[in-house]
Amino acid sequence: MTFIFHGIGGDHLSVSTEAHRQLVAYLASHKEQYWTDSYINIMSYVAEFNKK
Repeated sequence: MTFIFHGIGGDHLSVSTEAHRQLVAYLASHKEQYWTDSYINIMSYVAEFNKK
């Protein structure tokens, strides 16, 4: 599953800044279960993985 956020607390997505902070805190406290990174880093990983 992938979550991509853009414009938190703005007009692009109806997710409040506080809700986003809570999600980020949860993910940070469960690093052994979830990989969080920038979109570019994840896509670079996918590109390398698909070369195999």
